[in-house]
Amino acid sequence: MFSQLRSSLTHLQTTANGLVKHCVKKLDYALCIISLSVLTGLVLSFNLLISLLSECAKKFKAFAYPFAYQNAYALCVRSQEIWLRETSKIVRITLVICKLFDDGLVYLGKVTLNLFSIPVNVIIFVIRLTFMCFNQLGEDLRKVVVTGYHCMRDGFNAALNISIPLMKPSMYGAILATAIIGTTSNADVADEMKVLIEQKKSAEAYALGSKHPELMGDPLFDYFYGVAATETGHVSMGVLSLERVLLNDPNNDLVRLELARAYYAQGEYLRAKDEFLAVKKNQPPAGVVSTINVYLDDIKAKEGMYKATYGFYVELGMGYNNNVNAATAVNNIILPYIGPITLGASSLPQKSVFGYDSIGANFAMPITSDVSVFANANTSAQRYSQVNGYNLNVTNATTGVKITDGPNTYKIAGFGSIAQIDQVPVPNTYGAGGEYVRQLTDTQSAMLAVGSTVLQYPSQFNAYNSNLNIVTAGYRKAFPTVKWKPVLDAALSTSHQTDTSNRPDLGRKINGATLQASFLPTDKFGITLGAGYAQSKYDANDLLYQAARKDNLYSGNAVLQYKLTKELSARMEFTYYNNQSNLVLYGYEQWTGAIKLRYAWDSN
Repeated sequence: MFSQLRSSLTHLQTTANGLVKHCVKKLDYALCIISLSVLTGLVLSFNLLISLLSECAKKFKAFAYPFAYQNAYALCVRSQEIWLRETSKIVRITLVICKLFDDGLVYLGKVTLNLFSIPVNVIIFVIRLTFMCFNQLGEDLRKVVVTGYHCMRDGFNAALNISIPLMKPSMYGAILATAIIGTTSNADVADEMKVLIEQKKSAEAYALGSKHPELMGDPLFDYFYGVAATETGHVSMGVLSLERVLLNDPNNDLVRLELARAYYAQGEYLRAKDEFLAVKKNQPPAGVVSTINVYLDDIKAKEGMYKATYGFYVELGMGYNNNVNAATAVNNIILPYIGPITLGASSLPQKSVFGYDSIGANFAMPITSDVSVFANANTSAQRYSQVNGYNLNVTNATTGVKITDGPNTYKIAGFGSIAQIDQVPVPNTYGAGGEYVRQLTDTQSAMLAVGSTVLQYPSQFNAYNSNLNIVTAGYRKAFPTVKWKPVLDAALSTSHQTDTSNRPDLGRKINGATLQASFLPTDKFGITLGAGYAQSKYDANDLLYQAARKDNLYSGNAVLQYKLTKELSARMEFTYYNNQSNLVLYGYEQWTGAIKLRYAWDSN
């Protein structure tokens, strides 16, 4: 309705200009002034009425927001200020024009004034009637409406009180003609702002829009003004402008997308998320969906910055181990001073099927945007059906602090484990460590970690008690644009295991390296392949051989994983160890295969 009335306005303005030109050519000044008076009075009256009703409709739609009262009152005050300012301009221009006319046109001016007063009175009546329709919104709203009405009425009266004493009645037609000529085109300003935004000159577009507050409420102007305001850091103003546009056109996904960006820039992540999802629901082009997903992922990460996260998993499986006791494959060995010895059946490799189960939980709590604490614990059991004495139970726990500083991530953690096996000594451990990760690029990172672990054996095996200190350096490289999206991890480590029971022959220096590659052929299918090497040089001669011991351990692993659902996955694992020692008794070869089913849930 409003757009049709504005079209009629434009037609009236065009007709007025045509009449002026026609009358001037015929030197019929009296007819010129009468024409201008009548048509211009109608134009201004209808223009004011349309603008007022448009603003009222928009503002009353916005009463769901807390700032609606302030906006309604500010609208009325602004209307009064604009009326007074523009009238003052007209007065100054008219004082010059007055000299061009003689006093003989006084009567025509009075007629013009009377004609103009009729639509003004109609407007005031419509204002009263419109505001009365909203009485049902409550007493508070009524007060706001009445206050706005009085402000507008006072604006009319003030304008007329200024104009009447200063000008002769015959000049009203000239005043109204000047008003038509000085009318600002909303479309022209909006188009200029659009061009500036496209030229990456958002600051200039915002400055231009700020010079025309009278255009606020025009959808085209509000859209470009909102975009410019958001891009130049005036986010609150951008949000208000874009909200006004969306109230008029709630199905406009382009405006909704810009409003979502403004909410995001303002830190209103929940509202931004709702708007982004509303746009995504309407299936926009792939490029828009990709952009929305980037914002949604970042919002999810930001939400997690101050939100505790937790999860748990349960894992069941079964497998086969060809050398449960990690025994040498030879039957006979030769020891100094003793000679050849034949190994018993229990010292030879023993094969067995095993069952496996594990359960664990994790927890993380942000303290600030850069600091969080974390903890996790798990327990597992591996039970052999064909071999006695090697069933293993292990419980692990870790807790620490994570600090993020731009591309740098620091972790400090303490850990401990309790292990139990039927016959073979295994240690309980506890210790602490630190890790530093530097994000070099979007696809590369480097890592440096240090740790110290105490290995505490049962009392009858105290001779094996030791401290293990380790330093590890790693590098990761991702290839997200390559098929299967491979990720490569490489690491070098050096450590020293020091025996604390005066048995240097059980202490050793260990240097090693690992290489691992992960692949994602599909969203549900994953492959991991790894290889490793570790060399151990013992601190003293072996007691049995009376010679220095040196081991070279080669390892490999492969994992195939398939996600059945978001929480449930199936996995096949294969591991291989080949320890080659210069002392034949300590050499062995072992491989293990297993199938596992895992259910994992997290609060994200």
